Amino acid sequence: MGYDDAAMVLDAQRRRLAEIEAAVDAALAGEAIDLSPHVETSSYEEVVEATRTLRAERDWEGHLPLPGRGRLPWAREDLAVAGLAGAVGFAAAWFDAPIDGFVRERMKKLGDTDLIKRWEREAKLPIDFMGKGFGGPNHRVRSSGHDILRPVSALRQIKSGCFEGRRWSGDAPLRESIPVTGGVESTAEALILWCKHLASDVFSDRSLPIPGWTFLNELPWEDAQKFARYVYMGRRDGAPGLTMRTLALQPLPVLAVETIVRVHAHSRALHERGTPALEPEERALRDEMLLAGHALTAAGSLGRTLATAYTTSGPLALRHINLPCLLRTGTLAHSVLVQRHDRLPEWSELIARIEEPWSLDLAGEIDRAAAIELRAT
Repeated sequence: MGYDDAAMVLDAQRRRLAEIEAAVDAALAGEAIDLSPHVETSSYEEVVEATRTLRAERDWEGHLPLPGRGRLPWAREDLAVAGLAGAVGFAAAWFDAPIDGFVRERMKKLGDTDLIKRWEREAKLPIDFMGKGFGGPNHRVRSSGHDILRPVSALRQIKSGCFEGRRWSGDAPLRESIPVTGGVESTAEALILWCKHLASDVFSDRSLPIPGWTFLNELPWEDAQKFARYVYMGRRDGAPGLTMRTLALQPLPVLAVETIVRVHAHSRALHERGTPALEPEERALRDEMLLAGHALTAAGSLGRTLATAYTTSGPLALRHINLPCLLRTGTLAHSVLVQRHDRLPEWSELIARIEEPWSLDLAGEIDRAAAIELRAT
């Protein structure tokens, strides 16, 4: 008999003993009483079944009086919804490249609008320097001014009008400061120009490097520099690289799973209890469903990564790793494990609940009456 069944039986016995105590008080007061007959049971299974029947007859089908420790069993519709959420998330993670291509084409059209073109003309900045050692189609990963984690470097270049870059000649680092345009005096103006420039770059074909990626290009190892540029730029045959656009699309599978499962859970609560707010037992079931859906999505993400890494993409397979999904799966696994541990009863709690009926006033009165009767005999 599992803990949930044990809790159900103990709760029913508590309610039953309370009824008996009330009936005895009524009988002592000369009132008529009506108690249902005792049901004979000989096994755990019969005890559980008899308890379920009693709870249904007495309308005791509410939640057990153990806040945060109960758990609802999975129904068929829960399995179907978790499977649907996992399938949608799996598909979104596996086919992330076509989704990225679709979004890229739409963003390019937005980049051709008058507003974005005007921002591009207004924000011609030194961070776009294309000279020897820093130019080319991957120039953004060579420029700290295109990294949203390095605003200090970007604003300093914009205010001074000088491009600042770091490259290596053998084992010797070369720090270069190259005048490109006239600078600006105001930090606020520099910030506005930087935002316009990054916004126009986001809508371009290669978007922006992911935050912090430009640091790889400045490491003293040539292989690390080549890796940073290759993964950002992608292959020349059209295979996309890892960019800010790729990173921005990664939460989509996570949002799909969360939406499907949460709509189901809250809709059922609204239908059954008239409120979308979830009880602790319903939240526990919801988290288990979310874990199942996100685990399937993570399998799609890792499967796609391994499949492309060993076939066509090599290092570019990193773009298929869905970090938000992996993080969400890990946090849910920890949450479900903690909830599972919390549902397991402590021995002291079990003993207290077993002894609870004997602490009722009626039990004390019976003991005292029995003691008087023994002394009298």
